[in-house]
Amino acid sequence: MEQLQDIFNTIEKEILSRTWNLCEGNFDEVIMILSFIIENNTNFQQQLYLINLLAQFNNKIDKTTILKTWKQCNQIYVDTNSKLMEISFYNYKTEENELKIMREICLYILWNILSYPTNIKYRQINTNSLYQLLKHKCEKSNVNLDQLFINMEYFLKVCKFQKRNDCNWYCNDDIQLSVLLGCYFTWINQQPIYKTRRHIPETIYMLSNGKWKEYLILFDYEYRRIILLNKKSIKFKKIKIKTLQVGNPKKLSLELNVHIQWYNDYSEIETNCIKYSNLILNHSWHFRTINFIEREFLSNCCSVNALYIYIFH
Repeated sequence: MEQLQDIFNTIEKEILSRTWNLCEGNFDEVIMILSFIIENNTNFQQQLYLINLLAQFNNKIDKTTILKTWKQCNQIYVDTNSKLMEISFYNYKTEENELKIMREICLYILWNILSYPTNIKYRQINTNSLYQLLKHKCEKSNVNLDQLFINMEYFLKVCKFQKRNDCNWYCNDDIQLSVLLGCYFTWINQQPIYKTRRHIPETIYMLSNGKWKEYLILFDYEYRRIILLNKKSIKFKKIKIKTLQVGNPKKLSLELNVHIQWYNDYSEIETNCIKYSNLILNHSWHFRTINFIEREFLSNCCSVNALYIYIFH
């Protein structure tokens, strides 16, 4: 800070301090911003506005673009803020489109391998076919194809795919499914509902062959399905996936639009003093929750606009 005060002795200490903190000690960035202030004869009030803009759009827009926009808008705060909002929104939409394409393809690749671990065709990715698929999606969504293709190849490496002499990608049989399952979890959590909604169930009891079994539960809104993983099988490193296909997988939606029935289960009220709050999805799948609040959380994850039918027992 003392060195900065010597170099930029015409700038107030408050501006020097806020710029230093904003750049988190990145000396080159600090010099760039302070030099810009001097070169453009920015008065103290304008300096405060500029620092506020840099803080507001930090991690959304690079600082060089912010400074350039400030100058183009003649150092007028309102005009600069409006322009930066436009840039930020465009960047956000572009990033969302890229993420959506990545998420869709990654979930598709991983689910196929996890569901059919012995089927070799799901462990082979033709590079040209992948590129053409990405090209088609990028053209529709105005996304940078080359960067997305680089990201996809990085994803394949993370999932232990290997590029062979024919330039295609292969996932060997000896790759543990737990590694791929971890990648699948990561991409499931990139879905918008996992980022915006609280209280998403992670485990659930479901009736299977007349017995209540505990599962890890995941909601795949990209392909409108609920994924259940038997907890005991995971403990012994034997991945067993049960898929509940809810609705048309080609019709993407942030909800599953299922038929939901609620009922109370008193079967253990005398032995364990427990009254379970249960629900039935699509007249087929019975789930058990410990109380009505947990049941409502589960219902809300299945359909945000559901009509719940309550059966009194």
